[in-house]
Formats: sequence, structure tokens, C-alpha cells
Amino acid sequence: MMRYGLSFSSFLAIAFLIWIGAGPVLASENPKADAKAAFDAGDFKTAAEILSRLASQGDQAAQYNLAMLYLEGKGVPKDDAMAASLFEDSARQGNPGAALDLGILFRNGQGIRKDLERAYMWLQMAMIQLTGRDRSTAARYSKEIAKSLSSDQMQAAQDMIENCRDVGVEYCD
Repeated sequence: MMRYGLSFSSFLAIAFLIWIGAGPVLASENPKADAKAAFDAGDFKTAAEILSRLASQGDQAAQYNLAMLYLEGKGVPKDDAMAASLFEDSARQGNPGAALDLGILFRNGQGIRKDLERAYMWLQMAMIQLTGRDRSTAARYSKEIAKSLSSDQMQAAQDMIENCRDVGVEYCD
């Protein structure tokens, strides 16, 4: 039967195309798994869309992973400032990998104003939780930065670290 100029099979085909096209927009039972599957399949745009929704809800792992996509320009335009902002959001929720990467960005002035004191602070905060190669990386950068800080700068960095430990990483600065 044809109504409005469409056969039933045409209607079903259009409905199916609309449904699959709207897939990333629809809520999923497990959006984190969907984001990982999209990433693993090389569909970085879909992964970024899903991670963006999760990150806006405060998911620290999504913030971290989305930051990596912005840093590398995968699925989103390369944007070091957005990556730094997302790393900071994630680091303030206790993600040590994000603290490590944020420290490196502060060290390099990449996407954020170069600030060796803050770089040192974030790297030290990362080292508290990191193990293995990531901890070694944070330690190496920390030692390098420490050599270039004046005694006043080192004291300011140590004060920031102490403050972080006292009030929590959420309020580090």
C-alpha cells in the first residue's frame, strides 16, 4: 500500500537509515564501551562525540581520552588548549595520567602558558599514584624542571604541592 508516495519497503528503508545514522546520538547501555569500540575501529569522530558527552558529565576517564584525541587531532581538530583544559579537569579529579600530561604541557607551554612551577607541581602529584614507566617519565621531567627553578620558584612549587595534599587535588593551584 502506498501513502504519501512511499511504499512500505521504502518507508522501512528510510526509517532504518535514520535509525543507524542517529546511532551515536542515542543513549547507549554502555557509552564507554561504545567509545572504545569506535576508537578501536579507527572511527575517532564517533569516539570523540561519545567521549565529549561523557566528559561534559564530569567523567574523568572520558576527559582524559578526549584530551588525547584533541592533542593528536584524531576525530576532532588538533587543539592543544582544549587538550590542556580537559587534562586539567581530569587531573583535578585524581587522574594521575592526566596530571602527568598536564605537567608536560605546562613545561612545554603547549596549549597553556608555560609555567615550570605548575609543571613541577602536577608532575609531583602524578608521581604519588603512578607506577612503572609513567612514574619514571614524571620523575625525569621533575628532575629536569627542578634544575631550572630558582630556590624561590622551588619553594613556591613545594608550597603548591603541600596545598594540594592538604586541600585535595581538586583545589590544586
